Amino acid sequence: MDRSNGFLARHNDLVETIGQHGILRELLLTVVRIDHESEYEQPVWALAGADGSSRISASHRIHALGASDVLYGLPGDDRKYRQLLSQVLGTGERPREEVTSEDVKRARSLVAPATLVLRFIPDERSALKYDQAVKFIVGITHVEPPKPWGTASENDALADPVIEEFLGAGRLTRTRAEWFAADLTPEQVQSNVLDPWADTRVAEIVSTFLSAEDHAIFRRGVLRITAKSKVTGDFKAKVVTEMILRPWRATHADADGADRVSGTRSTLQRMLKWTPLQAPGWHISGDNDPDKMLESALGNLAKAGSAGAAGVELGVRGGYYLAVHGILVREARGRTVDYRTPSSVLQRMTESAHGIRTLHRAIVDGRQNRKPQRVDESGTPQLNLSSKPIEADDQWLRTTFTALGESVASSPVEGDVTTPESEFEAAKAHFANLVASLESALVAAESVRGHSRAFVREQGWPQVHAEDLGLRLDKISGRLKMYAAIAEAAEEAHSDSWEDVKGLEEE
Repeated sequence: MDRSNGFLARHNDLVETIGQHGILRELLLTVVRIDHESEYEQPVWALAGADGSSRISASHRIHALGASDVLYGLPGDDRKYRQLLSQVLGTGERPREEVTSEDVKRARSLVAPATLVLRFIPDERSALKYDQAVKFIVGITHVEPPKPWGTASENDALADPVIEEFLGAGRLTRTRAEWFAADLTPEQVQSNVLDPWADTRVAEIVSTFLSAEDHAIFRRGVLRITAKSKVTGDFKAKVVTEMILRPWRATHADADGADRVSGTRSTLQRMLKWTPLQAPGWHISGDNDPDKMLESALGNLAKAGSAGAAGVELGVRGGYYLAVHGILVREARGRTVDYRTPSSVLQRMTESAHGIRTLHRAIVDGRQNRKPQRVDESGTPQLNLSSKPIEADDQWLRTTFTALGESVASSPVEGDVTTPESEFEAAKAHFANLVASLESALVAAESVRGHSRAFVREQGWPQVHAEDLGLRLDKISGRLKMYAAIAEAAEEAHSDSWEDVKGLEEE
C-alpha cells in the first residue's frame, strides 16, 4: 500500500489542490477486509476508496500518515487519534498570525464528503455481484467520464473569476467588467460611453490583466475555481486570449468549425507573451485615435530610438487585427527560415517607422472590417498592376521586418525546412496522431458486442495484458508530465528574468 501511495504521489499528486480547497466532491467508499499471511494476525476492516482515490492518498500525505498509521496505528491508539484531531481543530482557535500555510492545509484536508456503499441488491435474475456493481460505478466515473471541455474552454471558464476578482479589488467598475466579459450589447456599449472599436477593448483588457503589478489579483481569480500552483505568463496569455476572442467568436460562427479559430487563438496567445505587456503604463488611456498614436510613436522613435508606449499600443491594437484576419500567424514548419514567434515579429515592427506605419494601417483597415494592406515606408498602400491594394500576409511581414541582424529579407525556402524546432513540431504532431489512433482503437475494442452488451463489459480485459498496457501508458504519462514541468519552469525562468530587469530599472 505504501508503494501504491508513492505511485500516486509521483503520477497524480493532489497535495496542493487538496491543501488549497480540501476534498470537494464525494468519495465512493466501501468496506474492505485485509487478511494477513500470518495466521496469528487478525483481519483488519477499513473504509477504502473504491477507485483507489488520489484524493485520500494526498490527504494522508498532508498529515504525514502512511498506510500502517491509517490501518494499524490510529485505530489501535485512540489517544493518538484524538491528539491528531485536536491539533488540527485547534488551528481555528489560534491567532491568525500564528497559523501557517501547513496548518491551513491540514485543516482543509481533515474531512471529506463521501458515499458509503454497504450492500447491493441485484435485479431479479441478474448474476451481477457486489464487487462487479462497484466496479461498474468506478468505470462510468473514470473509464467513460463526461467528455473534457478542452483547454480553450477551460481557459474561457477561468476568465470570469479573474474579471470578478479584479472587480472586487476595485480595479474595475461593474460596467467595464461586463464590457470585458463581452456581456454588453453594442447599444449598451454606446450608452455607457465606451469605445465601440474591438481593438480598444483588446488594449484595455491586455493592459489590465497582463500587468505584473496585478499578478497577485489575477492568481486569486484563478484560485477561485482551480488550485493551479503556478500562474505563469504563458498561462495568463491563454486566459486573456479567450477573454479577447469572445465577441469575435460570436460574430464569426463559421470559424468555430474550421482551423481559423484555433489558428487565431494560437497566434494571439504567442503575441500576448510580448514582454513589454507586463509593464504598467504603456496604454494611453482615453485616446483611441490611431493617427495620434502613430504621430506619438514616430516622434518617440526619432528622438529616443524607441517607439515607447505608443509603439506598444500600436502593436497590441494592430496585432489583434493582423491575427484575426490571418495576416500574422504563429511560427510554422516548412514556410520560411523565419521561426520567430508573433511577439518577436511585433517587437521588430515597432523598431522601425515602416513597421509602425504598417501597424497603424492594420488598425485603420481592421476597423473597416478589411484585411490589413501592405504599405511602403511612407505609409502609402502598395498597389498591384491593376491598381488595387495588396493585402499583407505573414510571409511579407516576416521578410519585410526581418530578425535583428539580418540586412536583407529572407527568401522563402523551397520544400521542408529542417531545424530542431521543425523536427520537434513534426514529432509532436506524429505523437498526437498516434494518441488519437490509440483512443479510436480502444473505442473499437469496446464496441464489440457480446451476448447482451459490450463483450469487454461481460468478460473484461485479460488482467496481465491490461496491467502491462496500463503500466506502459502510465510511464508515458509520467514522461509527458515531466516535459510539461520543464516547459513551465522555462516559462517561469523567463518571467523571473524580466522581473529582475524590472527591479534593476527601478533601482
